[in-house]
Amino acid sequence: MSALKKLCSVAYGTRTRDVIRIKMRDPGGVRRRQKAVPGFFQTETVMRLNHLDFHVPDITATADFFIRHFGLTLKDMRGQNGLAILTDDAGLEIVLSHAIAKFGTADQVELQRQTYHVGFILPEKADVDIVHAGLVAAGAVLSGPPATMRGGWLFYCTAPGNILVEVGWRPV
Repeated sequence: MSALKKLCSVAYGTRTRDVIRIKMRDPGGVRRRQKAVPGFFQTETVMRLNHLDFHVPDITATADFFIRHFGLTLKDMRGQNGLAILTDDAGLEIVLSHAIAKFGTADQVELQRQTYHVGFILPEKADVDIVHAGLVAAGAVLSGPPATMRGGWLFYCTAPGNILVEVGWRPV
């Protein structure tokens, strides 16, 4: 009996056809799953979201807004106001860049529309009120005070670059 079959037998009794899934991370952050199948290991690549890229006309102002009000950290600023990479402690990465004409992109200020929004979830209901108060004090564009919506406590604001931002809390 092969070592793999012995492993499967130990893990699952005599049911060697069951699949063992082991989540692994390589240095690049890509998740891979290994499956133990009779006689060999098979590896699958499992994708994860790497970043969101928001096209904005003023990268510095937008970066400052997300750093000051949402606790993101500036990981890298490339060129003179050319591209900013922001991160949080959970691995979220937001890239702020200018629209790229050759790809036919535009920013939401140019479009004069909000075509998407980004949402931040907070651990406590009171935290939503605290963030709201900080945005009010900073003169941010707000939809109104926090309110009960869709099973949570939340509000919306508009970040520089016409980015609609949802800030909320939901009971567990």
